[in-house]
Amino acid sequence: MNKYRRFFVNQIQSVLAFKANFFAEILMRSLGFLIMIYLWKAVYAQSGDIAGFTFKELLTYFLLVELFRHFLAVSTFEEIKDGVQHGNIANYLILPLNSLYIYFAKNISQNLMSMFFFVLPVFGLVYFTDIFVGPSNWMYLILTVLMVIIALFSSMFLYTMLGSIAFWTVETGNIIWAFNFIVSFFAGKMIPVQFMPEIIQNVMQYTPFVAIFNLPASIYLGKYSYDELVVHFAVQIAWMVGLYLLLTLVWNRGLKRLELVGG
Repeated sequence: MNKYRRFFVNQIQSVLAFKANFFAEILMRSLGFLIMIYLWKAVYAQSGDIAGFTFKELLTYFLLVELFRHFLAVSTFEEIKDGVQHGNIANYLILPLNSLYIYFAKNISQNLMSMFFFVLPVFGLVYFTDIFVGPSNWMYLILTVLMVIIALFSSMFLYTMLGSIAFWTVETGNIIWAFNFIVSFFAGKMIPVQFMPEIIQNVMQYTPFVAIFNLPASIYLGKYSYDELVVHFAVQIAWMVGLYLLLTLVWNRGLKRLELVGG
């Protein structure tokens, strides 16, 4: 584990070395959040609660989604694609380490750094203003954190598996872009899943997508009973384990087909 920790620390140092780019990205994401507030304010001005969400709850939902975006971002598929195209993936494959875990260590460290500079403003907005609402109770807050951790690993496994398509196709940019748009919508990034037709809600609750944004934010807001959460956690843990097993299968088969075209 110490060897993987070295990659973890190196990635943090790399992020800190390019501070301007790092903070510019955080700023631009925050501007998008402010625009979204004014759009939904206009919508709620014409109606009361929507699908059980008050205006403050919806703002809190999107604030949490913005926080989760920082922690759940996945860059492994881009690194794998570039590694195959330029040939530098070989630098990882020749090491006496699991190359997948190297990618995971780097991704998690980058996400932690991004979230660290965003989480303090979020706590400030929730606890020192009356614009947003706090968690239903401390148990729901703990369950929210646990679901976010599950979502992190599930999304890493999912997107890394998609990035592994590069072993066969070399170029995966358009595939990932299209898939990411679909996932973002059904994960509740643009609107809560509760706003969608009931048939879509019933299907999405059994997919790993809903855990990325909608499920942890809804848990925080107390939208599920404890009995319902038992089912949700069981489903998402099963997906996390299943995606990891499928990823290792795809990764190992992809390595056998790998032909480096660069470097």
